[in-house]
Amino acid sequence: MPQMPRWTDLDFDNSAQIAHVAVEAAAIANSGGGTVTVDSDLDVEALGALLDAHVAPASIEAVIERRSPDGQETALLSIPAAPEPPLVMATASEAFEANSVVVRRANRIERARHDDYQRWRSEAIDAARQTIVNRLTMVIDAPPTARIQVISGEQVDDEPNFLLSRSTDLFVLRPSRLLGPNDLVYLWLHRNSLDLSKAQSQALIIQSALRKRATLFLWLAEIMPDPADVRRQLRRAVTMSDRDKSDAARSILQVASLYLGYGEYNRLRTALAESGYRHMEQAANEWFEPEQARDAAEAVLTGRQRRLTDRELVAEAETLIREQPNRIARGLPTIGYALWQNRQAGH
Repeated sequence: MPQMPRWTDLDFDNSAQIAHVAVEAAAIANSGGGTVTVDSDLDVEALGALLDAHVAPASIEAVIERRSPDGQETALLSIPAAPEPPLVMATASEAFEANSVVVRRANRIERARHDDYQRWRSEAIDAARQTIVNRLTMVIDAPPTARIQVISGEQVDDEPNFLLSRSTDLFVLRPSRLLGPNDLVYLWLHRNSLDLSKAQSQALIIQSALRKRATLFLWLAEIMPDPADVRRQLRRAVTMSDRDKSDAARSILQVASLYLGYGEYNRLRTALAESGYRHMEQAANEWFEPEQARDAAEAVLTGRQRRLTDRELVAEAETLIREQPNRIARGLPTIGYALWQNRQAGH
């Protein structure tokens, strides 16, 4: 296989180079995800659009996760695991023909083998089984006063409130029971029909969105929580025991940099550094000043997004969710942050 191009010196007009990068990205996504060093000013949206043309059936949701702590003009681009592997190369490259399935193995790009397909199949079965178990658990763990009810056609419109209410009840009983990313998106689309006044429902949404950050700032803009409530939820997020806890590290510090004073921010950062979770320790060491966390959030906004009104930003978010669901992890965080800034300014 030819040498992969350096991701720190990409030429978006070089189709052969982008095809090689797409192969590398697909291999990383098919192998559980990973990071690549890139230019700190890389246009992730533009790169993502180019990569999307080379893979199927889903997009590669690459995002800049953190800037290098040594001050160099580089950043780490995080490529998450493919949600439903394998990603297939929709176009040919110099090394692989169209419809190839590639993986990264021992720092090399190779065609997928039988054991890769077996692993993907097992993971898909496990995910489907877990979905069924979660739904059964929602009934089994329901409060003693709960009633099982068959929902008629006329009651379907109240389903978002039912989901939020039942999820809140379970969250109170078992704080590790959080909303998934699809639930967060679904509820945000139906936000106008929800009762968001309850403190426990707000806590559930904030804790869940800290771990699945696509809708994080959309929810903060919608709820406009009291800073004291945010402080409590951030402290709680550090000590809660759930499997997605470490994924919240960067979100915790970014939100903390916006809501906490300098002393509180540093106490929270110290708690992250001492948590024993690798991702939390990395975030704490990288963003040791609140200005660094705020600058990282600001850096992803485009000039156009800064000029949009609340109504325009909400319309963009809703359009992205409905028309390009595979890209929401890449596009929603920046839209949400711009909306949160607008509402903070007018609050």
